Amino acid sequence: MKRILIAILLLVAIAALGGHYYYERQVEQRVDSAARLLGQMGGNLDYREVVIGLSGDIRVEDILLRVPGMPSAVSIDRASLHTGGLMGVHRLAMDAREQLLPTRLGVSFDGIRIPLSSVTESGNLGVTDSFAAAGCGDRTAFSALDIVKMGYSEFVMDTRVDYRLVGDGELLNLTVDTLMREMNNTRVEMDFSLGAPSRHAPAVAMAMANAQLLSVVIDYQDKGYAQRVSAFCTEQTGLDREAFLAQHLSAWQDVWHQFGLTAGPTLVDGYREFLSNPDQFRVQIKPSGSLHADDLSGMSTELMLYYLPMQLSVNQGPMKRLDLSAMDEAEAQAWREARRERTVDSDSEAEQSGDTGQAQDDEGRITMEALRNAKDATVELRLANGRTLEGVVHSVGEDRLQLQRFQNGGYVIQPVDYADIVEAYLLGD
Repeated sequence: MKRILIAILLLVAIAALGGHYYYERQVEQRVDSAARLLGQMGGNLDYREVVIGLSGDIRVEDILLRVPGMPSAVSIDRASLHTGGLMGVHRLAMDAREQLLPTRLGVSFDGIRIPLSSVTESGNLGVTDSFAAAGCGDRTAFSALDIVKMGYSEFVMDTRVDYRLVGDGELLNLTVDTLMREMNNTRVEMDFSLGAPSRHAPAVAMAMANAQLLSVVIDYQDKGYAQRVSAFCTEQTGLDREAFLAQHLSAWQDVWHQFGLTAGPTLVDGYREFLSNPDQFRVQIKPSGSLHADDLSGMSTELMLYYLPMQLSVNQGPMKRLDLSAMDEAEAQAWREARRERTVDSDSEAEQSGDTGQAQDDEGRITMEALRNAKDATVELRLANGRTLEGVVHSVGEDRLQLQRFQNGGYVIQPVDYADIVEAYLLGD
């Protein structure tokens, strides 16, 4: 009897190992196919090995990725597919054959290393960067050199995405966890009502188009980035920490205005508390009424804020209503006029100090008055929202200019308000 049991266990082990080897080869073939496709596009994908662990994680180790258009390669320590166990690998393969989505699945990338040489000199790290750089001299974003001066040599990121289907397609829970090492950790969890009739992929895809958002929770944990920004900006501005934080808070509110929004007292006080002790905050969003994905398309900012009321907790404090509101047209116009006057005053001061409107500094930066006289010149415009535009000044008006840009294989004319321009640079022919 004992011999029979041992024999059965050996057969099971051999079968498991055989299946294990089979699935590893299957994954390798798919990764190799992706590498060949990327190579045809002028890129490159190298990796050390594919491993399926006892936990059911399918791992691709030591990836080196070169994407056309990027100045340097990106390395990834590990890319993993989390199936929940060895049987999960088999279930995943079976579900794929039947075009069924697994009830739960996770994918993660550990040790994504992005050299700072891959970051544009404009330093556009996203919308959040405009807020972080507020009041730090005349910056609208942090450059790669700024990030180096803060003590970073590269961006190192870990990210994981998990989803879970509840009730065979009725509900969807989605979680995105992103760690920027020595910077911050952000976790976003969303719940949707799908109403899908099954896990069949086409059925779920159709249901997603009309998915109802139930809740969003955003958790942010600072990992040293806020302190480094504060230290860097106090040095750059020559202010002490208290004075800089006051200047930053004022400029931070101005950035909201640039997006047509006003931060209310609760939000301002919450951010002030976070600045004094950069630890963590949580934002909760509970839609009022039934809100579907298609409803957000074309919705005004005011309506979006109404249907998506938010609550804020700072450093594990009580939840409070996040009083972010849309500016009406009169408020927006008054703010633009005040900003335009500040720009004119700044140009006047520059002229009085000996800098004529036509002069440019060593970096090619020109005044707003010079920009208004720069018809047919090639310029680079750095906007208040962190974007950078490059093109030829097609025409100039009282409140805005028309910029001719090359886009999608052709030329487009884009209007740009002077009030939205923070810096302008004259480029060579």
